[in-house]
Amino acid sequence: MASASKDAKPWKVLESHIRNKEFRRAYLLTGDEPFLLRSYKKKLRSAIAGDDGINYSCFEGMDIDINAVIDVAETMPFFSDRRLIVIENSGWCKSGGDAMADYLARACETSYFVFIETAIDRRSSLYRRISEAGCVCELNHPAPDDLFSWAARILMQAGKQITRSDLEIFLDATGNDMELVKNELEKLIAYVGTKDNVNTADIEAITTVTLNNKVYDMCKAITQKKNAEAMRLYEDLLALRESPMSILYKIARQFNQLLQVRDLTDRGCRQDAVAEKLRVSQYIAGRLMKQARGYDRNVLVGYVERCLQMEEAFKTGEMPERLAVELLICG
Repeated sequence: MASASKDAKPWKVLESHIRNKEFRRAYLLTGDEPFLLRSYKKKLRSAIAGDDGINYSCFEGMDIDINAVIDVAETMPFFSDRRLIVIENSGWCKSGGDAMADYLARACETSYFVFIETAIDRRSSLYRRISEAGCVCELNHPAPDDLFSWAARILMQAGKQITRSDLEIFLDATGNDMELVKNELEKLIAYVGTKDNVNTADIEAITTVTLNNKVYDMCKAITQKKNAEAMRLYEDLLALRESPMSILYKIARQFNQLLQVRDLTDRGCRQDAVAEKLRVSQYIAGRLMKQARGYDRNVLVGYVERCLQMEEAFKTGEMPERLAVELLICG
């Protein structure tokens, strides 16, 4: 069977298998969206083996004993037609998976496998075996439209209505981390209570969804050398339980986005083209274009490079993470 992503959105393929109980003998879940990987691991486990754990086994890490996996796979399931074996981060879909690939060709017909791997090589024997006989699903960060639809669906299922512009404001603040978006949606739903409609005031009342605005304000204060204001915003983010390295990443992302937008607009790109290039909504692209006009390109380049230097200083042990961020802010 070909990779699921060639024919349809991967999660839609998985949802179809789960809904119709038409499972493949082996699945490979890979990609850069941890929320989707965790979510579909859980859904496949529940659908294939149930939630009691009797017919479920999980092996994790680079030193998995293939013979132990085979012993479990050859054991008949208890009071069920299926046994599920999950193998996580084994590295076998990159190298060293020949024995597992050979076994899949003759595995007990009651055993099903889910491989969850971040490192893959499409030329590896195990990857090819799963791709041919099972289902490969690349679960990556959703495109803006997909994220929008997913968030809107969560609100709709909770009986809440929201305008497109307000949902764009919400997603602008939360970013595209699906775990964070889901958590913030749950907080928003709880906040509005029995009210049917969600509005801008409700969104602004949820403190952590103003995170991106605080980051932008801090970047502006940094470039204007308003050290006291920048440090105050930094402390606000720390109070929201953001780690210094997470804050540094967000600062770097903000400067890098503004630099990309500045370069695109200098080349004459319009708002729709900017939105497509950055994989953001039209609303967010318009806001970034307005912000980028207030920055000199060389200043943005300098701060992008400075962020990389501070990250390197922390990773090499040259300075603690908090000091690295504070030097960026006040340097």
